[in-house]
Amino acid sequence: MIITIGTKKIRSNFNGKISELIKKLAFSREEVLVRVNGKLVPEDAKINSKDNIEIIKVVFGG
Repeated sequence: MIITIGTKKIRSNFNGKISELIKKLAFSREEVLVRVNGKLVPEDAKINSKDNIEIIKVVFGG
């Protein structure tokens, strides 16, 4: 699997839930959205090593 975070690409053999991947990458669920194979998915979606993952950092503030 290739995980894209901004312009950075990471190779991984992760299998599990999006929520577990977010924790492993040291993000909180409130600060990111995740696309799997081009589609936005909920944090309880399961992924495997054949998926392409894109982590999108959410910008918020006042």
